[in-house]
This record gives sequence, C-alpha cells and structure tokens, in this order.
Amino acid sequence: MTSRFSDEWYDSRLPRTRAELRRAGASRRAIAGPCYQRTARGCYRAVDVPGAPLTPTQRILDAVPLVPDAGMIAGWAAAYVLSVSVLDGFDHLTLRPLPVPILLPPGKRRRETAAITYRQSSRPAKATVVDDVRSPLAGGPSGTSP
Repeated sequence: MTSRFSDEWYDSRLPRTRAELRRAGASRRAIAGPCYQRTARGCYRAVDVPGAPLTPTQRILDAVPLVPDAGMIAGWAAAYVLSVSVLDGFDHLTLRPLPVPILLPPGKRRRETAAITYRQSSRPAKATVVDDVRSPLAGGPSGTSP
C-alpha cells in the first residue's frame, strides 16, 4: 500500500531556481508569467492551473529549497512524508492549510512566512530521506534521539 505522499508525488513539481529554468530554455517572460509560480526567493514551479489549491505534497515540495543543510521538514509534513496520511496539513476545524514546519539546526535562524514556520533544534537530529525530502527518523522526537 502506498502513501498519499507517494501517490501525489507523481503529479507534483519540484521548484527550480531561475537559473535552472533559464538553462532549460524558459524565457524571462515565461518565468514571470502565469505559467510559473514563485515558491520562495529565486525559486519557481511550473503551474498547470493558476490559482488551483495545492496538495499537501506540493506544499511540502515547495518548502524543500528553504531547508538548510542539516535542516529538515518537521511536524505534520514529516509525518505525511513518512506515510501518516491523516496528518495532511489542514486545520481540522477550519480546513485551512497549516504552515509547513522546518526544523533548523542549532545556530540557524530564518524568518517565518504564512506558508512556512521554523523551529530551532537544540542539537542535530537524525534524519531520513524519502523522495528527496529530509525528515526526522521515525521512532523519536526530533532533536532528542540519542
């Protein structure tokens, strides 16, 4: 049985830098137009239907370029990547999307946005990688594993 993350992965797109898109042949006008959506500073993702709601997997993938070295996706997003499909990143009362939590390594700081929240780790956490997304190992809270 596959997880919703794995199922949605094939219909999702990884954000790419402007330079990567230009090398692939996209013009500046195309990148600035409705065919691409800015996901983070300098990162863009191709869009099939402008304004369409994003899947939890796409929201997680949009956050991946913001994860620093030794950082990782955390909270509901990590659980979703690790096949806990019931934690889909929507508030259970309002059904509004929750921000994607990112765990920062000790000493790193970032400014939160409406779509991303950052948590500071007190020590390096052990991570696993699923479909190019780093998340804490299952079996213990991040930052507290021996």
